[in-house]
Amino acid sequence: MHGTVIGRTQWQHVIEADKKRIQLLDQDIRANRLFAQYMKEVQDKVLKKNDAKMCFKWMDLAEKSGFPRKYVRDMYSHFCNYAHADLVSVLQIHDASDAGHHKKLASVAISFCALLLGQIIANYAQLFPLVDQTLKADSEALALLDRWKDLLSRLGDLYENANSRGFHG
Repeated sequence: MHGTVIGRTQWQHVIEADKKRIQLLDQDIRANRLFAQYMKEVQDKVLKKNDAKMCFKWMDLAEKSGFPRKYVRDMYSHFCNYAHADLVSVLQIHDASDAGHHKKLASVAISFCALLLGQIIANYAQLFPLVDQTLKADSEALALLDRWKDLLSRLGDLYENANSRGFHG
């Protein structure tokens, strides 16, 4: 057995402390000015049913954030294929004989994560003025976010052009 074994009294103390912390977090969330803007139905779903999507579908959230819907659908499918490995995924990883091939396989995930992180940072900065000011004072961070934003824009154009040429997937 790993870790520390605690007695029943200590365990009850931990549970009570966690309950108090949950109540404080609940109060903080309810008092948040951004959360207060949502309809009661959405608030209840988040607080009572632990629905972090706030009544949106994942594809809708990604699209609202600036990602092309088809790109997100493709990335979702790509990641699912590796998380729930089928024969093709296993063979692809197995046949990647050297570090260069493994790097190419990883680049898709890394690129998606970089774009996602860029969108999260940019959206977060829009919500909080202090974060926005701090970000604007960091020229290196801004340059990186601008690069990711440009890549996402070009990606959107690529998917839009592919759809207009009849490539649907």
